Amino acid sequence: MTRAQSLLIIVGDPVILSLDQMWREFLDYIHASGGWRGKPRDWDDAASAAASDFLAQRRSDTLNAIDELAHRLRNAVIEEVDDSEDGSDGAGGENGEDRPWREVE
Repeated sequence: MTRAQSLLIIVGDPVILSLDQMWREFLDYIHASGGWRGKPRDWDDAASAAASDFLAQRRSDTLNAIDELAHRLRNAVIEEVDDSEDGSDGAGGENGEDRPWREVE
């Protein structure tokens, strides 16, 4: 094992990495030094200074996204159940043959 002497490339999702204070500070340093490439940061330096507020907001946003996904999934399942109550079995046709996958929004 050796240390990087000329280049260090970090591949990862900055949104996930920013949840950890050490990574967020390191990503802030990279950004301030002009080494940032790829997906733009979705936080500002003031949010990094107030780590607890930043993490609370990030958790709240994540919980809202999870709730929205659960709601959409529940509606898709209910639509499938309603479709299957009209005589078809939801997975296949009248005789159980496969039907093409139906895309849901």
